[in-house]
Order: sequence, then C-alpha cells, then structure tokens
Amino acid sequence: MRDLAVRRRASAAVFSLCLALLAGCSVRESDLEKWKTVSGGDRRLAGFMADPSRDLDLRVRAARALFEMGAPGLIIAVIDRASPEDRALVGAATFAWLRRSFQPPLSEDDPSVPMAAKDLLYALLPYVNDFGDELTDPTLVTFSQWATSVLAVPPVKPEKGARRREREGRSVETVALAAGLVAPSEVAPIFAESLTAVDDPKQVLAMVTLVSQWRDEGAKQRVAAILLERCRRYWPNLPEHLVESVAVNGNETPLRFLLDAARDPAAPLAVRAQVIDAAAERLGDRAIGGLERLLAVEDPLNANVLRWAVLQRLTALVQPEELVETLQSLPDATGWPDNGTAFRDALWAYCDQSLAPLGARIDVPLAKLVGGAHGTARLFAVTCLRRLRASEAAAVLESVSDDATPVRGFSDSGELTLGDIARGRHEG
Repeated sequence: MRDLAVRRRASAAVFSLCLALLAGCSVRESDLEKWKTVSGGDRRLAGFMADPSRDLDLRVRAARALFEMGAPGLIIAVIDRASPEDRALVGAATFAWLRRSFQPPLSEDDPSVPMAAKDLLYALLPYVNDFGDELTDPTLVTFSQWATSVLAVPPVKPEKGARRREREGRSVETVALAAGLVAPSEVAPIFAESLTAVDDPKQVLAMVTLVSQWRDEGAKQRVAAILLERCRRYWPNLPEHLVESVAVNGNETPLRFLLDAARDPAAPLAVRAQVIDAAAERLGDRAIGGLERLLAVEDPLNANVLRWAVLQRLTALVQPEELVETLQSLPDATGWPDNGTAFRDALWAYCDQSLAPLGARIDVPLAKLVGGAHGTARLFAVTCLRRLRASEAAAVLESVSDDATPVRGFSDSGELTLGDIARGRHEG
C-alpha cells in the first residue's frame, strides 16, 4: 500500500510538471502526433489530456495517441485523477471514441486494435456511471456485437514481421462478463440473440455461460428457447456441449425436455447419462418424476446400465421414507442381468454406495418392501437389509427365509431363492 501511495504521488508530480511545461503553449494535432515519437512524449500527452483548459477534441486525440503508443495506463491515470466534472467530460468522450475500435473497417483491417481496445474499455468500466448512458451504452453495444464474433475463438497469430500493438491482455470473456455486470440490459440481449447464428461448441457454451451470470431474465429465457429448439432439432444425435449449455442456463423447460427424451435408447449412452446428471443437479427434487419414469426404460443393448445411475440419483434426492415408492418404480422381474453374479454385484454396489450412508433410516421403508408384492423391490430390500442391517433386521429377514421365489444373477452355480438371499447363501 505504501509503494502504491508513493507511485501515485510520483505520477501526480509528473502530471503537474507536464501541465506546467505545457501551460500557455498552443498545441496542434500535429504536435500530438510528434510527441508519439519523442522521448517522454507519453508524459506530455498525458499532461495535455489532463488539462481541463484544453480543447476537448484535442484531449481525446491525446488519449488516442496514448492508446496507439500502447500506454492505456496513462489514460486511466488521467481519468482517475480528474475532477468529477472533468471525468464526466473527457472520460465519456474517450469511452465514446473507443466505439470506433470495435467497428469495421478498423476492427477487420487490424484485429489487434479491438483486442487492445477491450482492455482499455475494461479499465474504464468502473467509471461508466460518471460518463452518462447516452455515450456509454452505444460503446457497450458495439463492443458486445464485436465480442460475440470472437468469443472463445483462439487469437490468430500475426504474420512474421507484423507490428504487435501490445500484449493480448484480458480475455474477451472477462471483459464481456464485466460489461454485462455493469450494463446487463444493453449487453445480455445481444449475446442471447447472437446465439442463433453460432454453432461452434466452444462459442455456444461461452455465450450461454456469460448470459447465465448477468441480471437479465429476459435474455436467459431467450437463451433457453434457443437451446430448446436446438435440442429438438438434434435429438437423438445431441452433442454433449448442448446438454452442458442447457445445464448452465438452468431453465426448467429444456431440462425437462431432455429428461423425457433421455428415455429414448437411440440417443448416445454418454449423452443420456449427461442428461440424467444435469437434470438431477439443476432440478433437484423436481426431477424425481422424470427420473422414476426413466427407471422403467428397457435398454438391453446397453445392459440397462443407466438404470443404476438413475436409481443412485433418485436415492440421493428422495427422503428415506420415500424409498418405498422409488424402488417400486423399478421394472418387476425384467431387464436385470441373469448370468453369473452380475445382478448381485451391481445391487451390492447400490446398497454400499447409496443406502449405507442412511444407516438406520432405511430399516422401516425396506421392511415395508419385504412384505410387499413388488418382486424386484422385495429383492432389493432383502439384499440390502442382509448386507447392511443383518442384526437389526433379523426378524424381517427370518420372515422370508423360506421364500421360494427364484432369483437369477446372484450365483455362478445357478438359480437361488429369495429365502437363500435372506439367509446369506449368496454371499460366498
């Protein structure tokens, strides 16, 4: 902090000296151009820009000269030290001048110009409340229009021998995020609408991520509508970045569409799994109904592997007493592995990973299932009680110890019965 104060005092002294040297001197635009090429010219330009008695157009030209010299820090220093009245004047004029840096033909003829201008714009954003909306809003709009065209696009390396304006500085995403936080109603709709013309996965995700962080519900809803239309258009060949974008946006409508569409086995398995995770994380308990419908889907080509993922997600979302309804949503006696110990191993993993953390809270709901009529739910309940709560549930397990209901997929030696599982014969 002490070093910063020292630097500020030193800078103030330099500005004061520059102002003193320039006092009473008539300065033309040609002089400003000359100062760009002489030693100490940047300080002269800063001193001229800081002088409220000078012509405003020439002061802004001095700011442009500093920008062209790669010295935006001096521009910020002048605006930071200006009186509120002068800051509103010269700062706003400089901010408005920046607009041209993001417009064709300048932005197209020399791409380094807008890349450098975005850093100056970023540094000026804390002062926009002093500048006035009539000057700042058009600049932010023009910047946003340019930013949507280069967002998440790797910068093109300059040709050998090409003049470098200055280092790359902050990312376009960082500057856009800050601009949208300052003026969401001007910036967010531009990014939302631009999404209709963007197909590149990285750009799509970058735009959706930005809009999701701004305080503009209308823009977020517009993004959700665009994403929903794309989900309908691409399904079942849905790209993973689109699911990620829907999750980032968080709107319930496209999430529910995806959750319902995930019942279609024609869609790639990885995408369906991604949808299940996204819906559970973003919708929470509002996803329970859709997830329970997914439990009944038969997908033999993929060995019904998603059923276990859905069941684990549901178990994490429901209350322990709701396990009865959840497990009764499972297909009864169909769609389960019936060779070797595949069914047993998968069911043990579910018991250990999803039910064991619940401790004694599973005793009552699982006991109800043991006495119920749903065969698969009974098997789940008996297996998990035997594995996790054998002592506490001894009486419940004893009640089905003679049950002759056949069970496959629990033993390499063939078929067992539910009573065998209650007595632990499948544990060897």
